Amino acid sequence: MKQLFLLIVIFQFLTANSQRGNNWQFGNKAGLDFNSGTAVATNYSQMVQLEGCSSISDINGQLLFYSDGIKVWNRNNIVMPNGTGLWGNVSSSQSSMIVPFPADSNRYYIFTVDAQGGPKGLCYSVVNITLDVGYGDVEQKNIQLITPTCEKITSVNHCNGKDVWVIAHLNNSDKIYSYLVTSTGVNAPVISSTGTIGSAIGYLKASPDGTRLANANAYNGGLQLYDFNSTTGVVSNKKVIYSSSPTYYGSYGVEFSPNSQILYVCHGRPSPTPNWHYSELRQYSYLDSSVAKINSTKVVLGADSTFFIQHQYSALQLGPDGKIYLSIHGLQSLSVINQPNISGNLCSFTKYSMPLASNTLALYGLPDFNQSYFKGSFTYKTSCTTTAADFFYTRPNNSPSVRWDFGDPLSGNNNTSNLDSPTHIFTSSGMYVVKAIVAGPCRNDTLVKTITIDPLYVNLGPDTSICTDSLFVLNPQSGSNRTYLWQNNSTNSTLTAGSSGLFWVEVTNPGIGCKVRDSMLLTRKPNPIKLLGNDTTVCERTTLLLDAGNAGANYIWQDNSQSQTFLVRDAGTYFVRVNLDGCVSSDTINIQKKLIPKMYLGNDTAICDGMIIVLKPFLNHARNAEFLWSTGDTSSSIAVSQAGNYSLVVKNECGNAADGIIVKQGVCKLFVPTAFTPNNDGKNDIFKPGYGENIVQYSMEIFNRWGEKVFTSNKISDEWNGKLKGILQPNGVYVWFIRYKIDNDPKEYTQKGNVTLIY
Repeated sequence: MKQLFLLIVIFQFLTANSQRGNNWQFGNKAGLDFNSGTAVATNYSQMVQLEGCSSISDINGQLLFYSDGIKVWNRNNIVMPNGTGLWGNVSSSQSSMIVPFPADSNRYYIFTVDAQGGPKGLCYSVVNITLDVGYGDVEQKNIQLITPTCEKITSVNHCNGKDVWVIAHLNNSDKIYSYLVTSTGVNAPVISSTGTIGSAIGYLKASPDGTRLANANAYNGGLQLYDFNSTTGVVSNKKVIYSSSPTYYGSYGVEFSPNSQILYVCHGRPSPTPNWHYSELRQYSYLDSSVAKINSTKVVLGADSTFFIQHQYSALQLGPDGKIYLSIHGLQSLSVINQPNISGNLCSFTKYSMPLASNTLALYGLPDFNQSYFKGSFTYKTSCTTTAADFFYTRPNNSPSVRWDFGDPLSGNNNTSNLDSPTHIFTSSGMYVVKAIVAGPCRNDTLVKTITIDPLYVNLGPDTSICTDSLFVLNPQSGSNRTYLWQNNSTNSTLTAGSSGLFWVEVTNPGIGCKVRDSMLLTRKPNPIKLLGNDTTVCERTTLLLDAGNAGANYIWQDNSQSQTFLVRDAGTYFVRVNLDGCVSSDTINIQKKLIPKMYLGNDTAICDGMIIVLKPFLNHARNAEFLWSTGDTSSSIAVSQAGNYSLVVKNECGNAADGIIVKQGVCKLFVPTAFTPNNDGKNDIFKPGYGENIVQYSMEIFNRWGEKVFTSNKISDEWNGKLKGILQPNGVYVWFIRYKIDNDPKEYTQKGNVTLIY
């Protein structure tokens, strides 16, 4: 077995909160569905929105409604009856933000901001999802909180995990307003003076752990990073990552990594060519350090020179899968930062790698969510071939500890760990609910993920020799839910080999993206050669030695004997099974016996003058035999006309038989007396014919002078005593009539005459 591990591990991400952010609607009728664990493009949205938008799902990930800040569409993609006229704007960077009521599962706030410091400012409306027969409707609309504001709004959980901060930026001011949404409603704002007046255009984002704010400013104002206190709502510790300058347009989209330690920003600057500009995707890390240190970590992950407003790098949004998605205006795809918790190019930025559905386009905006929905995701990697898994987590600055529960009680004390990034060897394959309990300043957060431990085993076995003309089934023994690729491009789970050669299979576990390859060299070894030969015939009184050949093999004959040879003494069917180094052949032979001829010429006989006798033997087993008579004849019978000694030899390939017969001269004519005297004197008392030794068929009838039959007999030995029915007949002349045949003569002879009865 020669195995090659093509991909040992794969990273997967977890969302720490509910599945509220699992459905995205944005741009020109574009959408993404994350309920399968990965992003799937959809095209059912009816919204066309240039910039800011929002959507919300229930805690099971089913879409409830979405908005461009002006209209509200229900889950059937129909505008709610009262769902028009909200005070967002088609050109507002973050036109709307949806926040569920903390203590009412049926109501949702839609916060909206006007464009470029417009008079409508920051407002909220209320959607009651029970209205319109459960499809929802707007029951309060455009309740103004403050005006004018920038096109910026973000939200993040309070430290207590129940309430939500909604954060906006006052236009032409350094003030940031933090509104706490509680079970009692939208509370009075906490106002923080930051010391910097930013641009109206661009994104404002809270970090998922609620400890930071990032403020992107298009055209002027640069990029600022702040600390945020999720308990008090206070914004502080301004860090100007870069300021406005005539050499660049500034920033637009901004986003934090899931662990809140890395910042991504879309940055633009002019091109020497009129109406053209450059777009860049930048990464900054070490966010707790000085501005100089942060700037020293800058990595440009991607850049393009584009015609103004076309294909600009625009919004950035963290997804439920832990990836950050980038919208580039006018494309039918999104670009993706696949590993945003990793600094540098190892974060794996891929352009245009998330295709959108047909008849949809990305524009400037992506939907905004409560950033806590994507808080504290941890990563893990599983081994392709073992039950081990490595877990990775970066604790927030305000978290003193983390405790892991791997959901594997059979592992005993190893089922828990206090390390930030532990390794656990699971006791068996299966699904496990893994929990990371993260201690925070106000509460503990439990991060939950159901993971699958499904090691990939591939074993074709050792190199093997198989018998000539036999088939061999190659089975990787890799279990269920696998995909296969063989060297001949077959994708079946097994491969039947009918020839020798090098065979390999690449097995993939789609669940973890892992591939393992194994190979086997298959050679041929000979089957036992022809064994017993053709059916045959042997003579009686002889034997035949059957030899199955293939010296050194194992043998089983029909009588379970195990020698290479078998001595045949009788006719019958004989069978042998030969096993030569694991290759098995069988043969059967049918043996018949040919017998020596058996022959008999019969008893000696007599012949009469002029008679011809045919001598024909009684034969057994004389098929295809040769005949030789003492006369020299070679036919199966001869005709003789005179007395003598005759013999015959009958011969076949197995032997011969011989017999003889004496043909003597016989008394061939009957002697019939002419008179008899039945007076009991002992002399001539009876009447019967004499001689006739060779007579084989005989009958005699005697009649008196009146024609009455007085005697009849079928035996030449029978005698007439002169009586009829016990009464002596009178003297006189009687007439007799005889019929007979003699031996070896088919002719019937007749004689008649008179006999005189005298007292």
